[in-house]
Amino acid sequence: MENNSAMISFGDLMSILLACFMLVSALLATKVAQEFSTKVQLLEKQASATAQADSPGESSLFLSVTKAGRYVLEGKSLKQKKEFAVPSLLVNVLKQLNPPNLYIRGDKGVPYGTVLSVLMDCRALGIRTALSVDTSSGGGL
Repeated sequence: MENNSAMISFGDLMSILLACFMLVSALLATKVAQEFSTKVQLLEKQASATAQADSPGESSLFLSVTKAGRYVLEGKSLKQKKEFAVPSLLVNVLKQLNPPNLYIRGDKGVPYGTVLSVLMDCRALGIRTALSVDTSSGGGL
């Protein structure tokens, strides 16, 4: 058997792939953890086995609306003049990023019209939206 220095051993290749996978998964985990660190008390909905929502993809965005009326897009708070007023910055950012999906996490205490105005703005921009609800407790509406 000839020893060729240009040939990479299988063990070396697997080590490199493992290191890349660990790095990417750590980066994705911090992004998800940052989004869910925003304190929002979601509505409770009983999970249905037949109707499962699509899982969020890499290009999807998360928008949280807190009880205090703040908008948090991907872990970053957006500046606004009045509480619960949809900031024009949000519409401009959504126009610029043009995500295929936007997942809205609205607190129970947020007025219905606030979430509805975000939904209507997204619809006008052609962005698919979905509302996040808490299915862990199994409570009904």
